[in-house]
Amino acid sequence: MQGFIVDKLRSELNDPVEYTLLLDEGEFKLNEAIGSRLRMKFTGNAGCTHCGRKQVFKQGYCFPCTQTLAQCDFCILSPEKCHFHEGTCRDEEFAKTHCFIPHLVYLSLSSHVKVGLTRKGNENIRWVDQGAVGATPLLELEDRKTAGEAETLLKELFSDKTSWQRMLKESPDRYEDLEEAYTRAVDFLAEKGMKALEYNLTKISYPIESHPAKVKSYNPKKIPELEDELQGIKGQYLIFSNGVLNMRNWQGYEIILEEV
Repeated sequence: MQGFIVDKLRSELNDPVEYTLLLDEGEFKLNEAIGSRLRMKFTGNAGCTHCGRKQVFKQGYCFPCTQTLAQCDFCILSPEKCHFHEGTCRDEEFAKTHCFIPHLVYLSLSSHVKVGLTRKGNENIRWVDQGAVGATPLLELEDRKTAGEAETLLKELFSDKTSWQRMLKESPDRYEDLEEAYTRAVDFLAEKGMKALEYNLTKISYPIESHPAKVKSYNPKKIPELEDELQGIKGQYLIFSNGVLNMRNWQGYEIILEEV
């Protein structure tokens, strides 16, 4: 039996995406476990992934860290609300390395076509994390705030949210929808005096034997031990025969894992 502290799934963009769990000792290649029964026991132990405090409030962080860390500030979710220029940034060094660098605004196809942004060079990881089956960059901009402002404009046309249930229940390959959305975005941006990047489709496939007909989430606080057949992986979700587990939601929690 192997214990580990939950972190987000590591992924590599191959055909299909390759997923890895980081254990206390070594790695666990998840693709190789598809079709096998896994037993996952949440021990009840949890700790902040930043400071080690024995509590987790959200996304692996304790409450005090969510109130002080730059990566937990509200402007991470709403980049257009960056307040660096007001002198109130939580961590200027973090801003220099994460915010004041080139960012991409993109369109992706997951449950539907959506708009989003990410640091340049991080796009493949971002698209995989959200379960996109296709994506294309729209704009390359000099910093996160400027990208956030462009994304806000594009929200007039597209949602920035993914329906995770729909994303898991099906694997849409309507790439013509993405191309049509790109064409609309190009025209819209031209009206705003902005020139879009050329269409450059990235297609993404996932290691899934079967999609769930009904999506039910495992909640380790209610069911601390699960034993089920792993049928696939998409985004940050482990897809079992009888439910799905969003690993990112349980960052900082301790799990004991074994194949049975």
